[in-house]
Amino acid sequence: MSELILATSSINGIGLFANRNFKEGYVIGIIDGPFTDDPTEYAIEPRPGLYIETSPPFKFANHSCAANIEILGLRVVVSCCPIKSGDELFFDYGTFIFDNWSMQCRCGQPACRGIINAR
Repeated sequence: MSELILATSSINGIGLFANRNFKEGYVIGIIDGPFTDDPTEYAIEPRPGLYIETSPPFKFANHSCAANIEILGLRVVVSCCPIKSGDELFFDYGTFIFDNWSMQCRCGQPACRGIINAR
């Protein structure tokens, strides 16, 4: 049984979901994908000017202002709070993009920032 599954997201398209419970700080996985000089919408920028083109499953993790997963270092994905089986997994996109970038947020959280900007 995989710890992660893809399913329809309540926020946008396909989302990434937990297929088991995770404790806070649990290493959920490693982001796979090549370094690139020509990033697409699925790339992360863990350091200024360093882009990694994410591969499934993490390329399907949507944004939320109340993220429940985060990236440590360049590629390690950990839970930043307890997560229940069936919960959608969310990054805060603003925490790993440095480039001149912004997007309209649709997370619907009480503390939603409305516009997500690069750090």
